[in-house]
Amino acid sequence: MSGPFTTAFALITSGDPALMQIIGLSLRVTVTAV
Repeated sequence: MSGPFTTAFALITSGDPALMQIIGLSLRVTVTAV
């Protein structure tokens, strides 16, 4: 779980709009999975 979270944090730090969308989808999938 820490792997994807670290990756998401790195992408958020980069501040790319497209990556932000991917992060949003990933978080939504993670929440749905839980």
